[in-house]
Amino acid sequence: MSKPANADRPLSQSSDTPVGHASGGTPHGGADATPILERVQRLRGGTAGAHASIQVELMKEKASSYGRAVAKVEGAYRALEKAEAALDDPDATTSLLDRRARYEAAHATALRARWELVVHREAVGFHRSDDLDRDFPVPRRRR
Repeated sequence: MSKPANADRPLSQSSDTPVGHASGGTPHGGADATPILERVQRLRGGTAGAHASIQVELMKEKASSYGRAVAKVEGAYRALEKAEAALDDPDATTSLLDRRARYEAAHATALRARWELVVHREAVGFHRSDDLDRDFPVPRRRR
């Protein structure tokens, strides 16, 4: 059995066709697409289908991460309410100084979580914050 004429050249140079292109076509699909790209396009419904599929995945992830950011703010606000209630608890077993420190930490955490939500909203295109101000007002600081 004899070797093909181009057997000594690296795979990337085994023919006159550029790597990743069949028949010298473009990497974007169509009649000249590579077999792998053709298979992906067929599985995803063509180039438009692949693009639409990726867009759906991105939207799902944006919604999911937004939900996590909202949950983080809600948890931080609940912790702040609990720390604030502890400040007024006459039966507390911890010192007022310790309760005050926990309140300050909870307040800082709530402010940070709300700020992160504002940044997240702006990143995904929510530029108005009327509903955010209504649902999550800036926590007032208790003296």
